[in-house]
Amino acid sequence: MINREKMTKDIKALRPLCDFLIVSMHWGDEYRLVEPGPDQKELAVFLSKQNVDLIIGHHPHVLQRVESLERPDGKETLCFYSLGNFVSNQTEKDRLLGAFMAVTFTKEILQDAAVISISDSGLLPVICHYEQEFTNTKIYPLYSYNDELLEKHRHRGIDKEMTINYFYSVLKKLDTKIIMRSPY
Repeated sequence: MINREKMTKDIKALRPLCDFLIVSMHWGDEYRLVEPGPDQKELAVFLSKQNVDLIIGHHPHVLQRVESLERPDGKETLCFYSLGNFVSNQTEKDRLLGAFMAVTFTKEILQDAAVISISDSGLLPVICHYEQEFTNTKIYPLYSYNDELLEKHRHRGIDKEMTINYFYSVLKKLDTKIIMRSPY
């Protein structure tokens, strides 16, 4: 389904019509935690060479790292390889951790032209919580998830290694800015 020739043509047609070009990619191997696969990395480089500003990846069902890639025009492409699951009743602990992408766009006027860039970015991690019989499904920011909720999680009864520390250990491996408070 990924046709680079068509992608190149579409990007070239869209680029002059927008200040900021975002591509959403359905890619990658399911459940490949933290590190994207070689195909994802290669495709991200391809998109950066097309001067795409932001890549938002999904499909692996787990979190993967964030990376900045150099572009031919001297700017950077920011790539979120995978944001993991948001709402899901999947039953493995690594699939219960997802994230919101947080991006700050900055617009400057330079020589009568608008220049839009990303001045800050990070991930706000979330936990998909559900209880017995997959009831009471809710999304919690990790910063407000606690041991009391964790003990009620259906998966905790199956996997005692599912701890708050486990989630933080995954985030540490991502080596990116993690937002642990409300942005408001």
